Amino acid sequence: MSHTLHAFCLVNQPALCKCLRELVSEDDHTEDQLTPQLANAILEDAARERATDNHLAPDHSHGIRVRFRIDGDVVDCVSIAGNVGQRPLNQLKVLGRLDPLATLKPATTRLTHKVDEVEIDLRLTATPKV
Repeated sequence: MSHTLHAFCLVNQPALCKCLRELVSEDDHTEDQLTPQLANAILEDAARERATDNHLAPDHSHGIRVRFRIDGDVVDCVSIAGNVGQRPLNQLKVLGRLDPLATLKPATTRLTHKVDEVEIDLRLTATPKV
């Protein structure tokens, strides 16, 4: 691989941390194989924590910072630096049938996702970064 991945699990998010460990080890997996798993892990951990909002925001390292709103408080969950960071965000856009390359105007869609055999309804909003 030609990249360096720096990922920091800031709180106990089991699915996210497991997926990030697999991505860092890269033993039997490629980035392309783990990107959907990482996007799913974000949704699974958010649902299990009863988060009302998930915030995936680009950061200064061209990666992303994942935050959950839990009981009204925004909690930092994980920071993923480097070129891997944008991949889970794009994967979520694809799941919501949004164009991952469209970054100049806001877009909103709805989707359903199954977590622990329970379907959850999600609203995905992508806004341009300033």
